[in-house]
Amino acid sequence: MEKVREVVEVDLVVLESFPPKLRITASGTVSTGGWSHPELTPFINIQARPDGIYDFDFRADPPTG
Repeated sequence: MEKVREVVEVDLVVLESFPPKLRITASGTVSTGGWSHPELTPFINIQARPDGIYDFDFRADPPTG
């Protein structure tokens, strides 16, 4: 997997659940067509950030060949 070149849009929705959960949807641009299996992977911090902001890597499988 490789990082997506540019994040174009991010959408957050708070789901009605207990405890509350977020649905995060992102779209981005890559250098060529044929990329697959995009995913947002949380960036793991040793200690929780005091500002409460979470970081994610946007990654996908590049085309083969």
